[in-house]
Amino acid sequence: MSDRPRRQPQKLTARRVLFQWRFPVIIVLILIVLCCIPVGVVVRLLSKPEEPEPPHSDEMYQQAVYDTLLAEPHELPSGMNPPKALVTLAPDSTGVEHDGNGRVLLCTWHRNPGTYKEGEDVTLSYGNITAYSLKELSTWYREKENNDQFGKDNTDLRLQQLLGLPPLTDPNSKNTHFTTFWVNPESVVRPAYSSDVMTSTMTNSFTTPPDDLFYDWFTANALYSYATVNQAWTRMGYTYDWYPKEVDENADNATKAALHFGLTEFLVTEKQVIHVVKTSTTSEFLQQMMADTPILSDDGSTPEEGGDDKAKDGDKNDEKNKD
Repeated sequence: MSDRPRRQPQKLTARRVLFQWRFPVIIVLILIVLCCIPVGVVVRLLSKPEEPEPPHSDEMYQQAVYDTLLAEPHELPSGMNPPKALVTLAPDSTGVEHDGNGRVLLCTWHRNPGTYKEGEDVTLSYGNITAYSLKELSTWYREKENNDQFGKDNTDLRLQQLLGLPPLTDPNSKNTHFTTFWVNPESVVRPAYSSDVMTSTMTNSFTTPPDDLFYDWFTANALYSYATVNQAWTRMGYTYDWYPKEVDENADNATKAALHFGLTEFLVTEKQVIHVVKTSTTSEFLQQMMADTPILSDDGSTPEEGGDDKAKDGDKNDEKNKD
């Protein structure tokens, strides 16, 4: 009998080789499947939905325009939660500064510093101007919550939001200066359904027919605001502050409306005379308010103290005497 080893059948050898090749591949595939299942579950559990991008200024302002289209009862200052009060120009009003001649101290934001020269009387021959109580604006700006909303690069935007103005699209239309001025209350109206600046009572429609001149202006301005320039105008005596503020989803409409109360809004009508106290750049104006510096004429006097020109002449004479 021969001791030579027996040869394995060729078919059996092929199967063994095939099995040896397949086995590690199958194991790897099984491991991959087993690993993928928990990884997918973990990814789904741990992954957070992408946070939506904050709304763009244009989108926020467009929402403000929509919100002011209808003047609703809860948007009246007295209907808000908490209720708001409009500043009056009455002699006993604590929301505005008075001088000894019955005038009130207002301010306006503009881009024409050459028009408002300090110490001069200026006749508004070019149209109406929108104005605000300097005292109300200063009080608002000095509140920490409000002041913290101003940054190095958003000063103009924050003021536009406070005053209900659209976001800046053209650098040439940028407001650059604030002017403070004395004016007779009789020269001022509210750009609102109730135009009387001597009372804080406000309505969301005309309850009594206004005079023709004011009514013509009111309707023309409404058409211009909503059909031409897309501007948020409350028509209820205050500016619409469209700064994004956190609000409880369950808050009622009156609470939400209160978040958009900006400043009391006034309109000094065309052909009226104002006495310019000071014209400052926007940054200088804000610094003066924060420092609680009286924004008066350069000699430190107000018009009722004998007039700016006389005081300045006196200062000049004193300087000559010193020389």
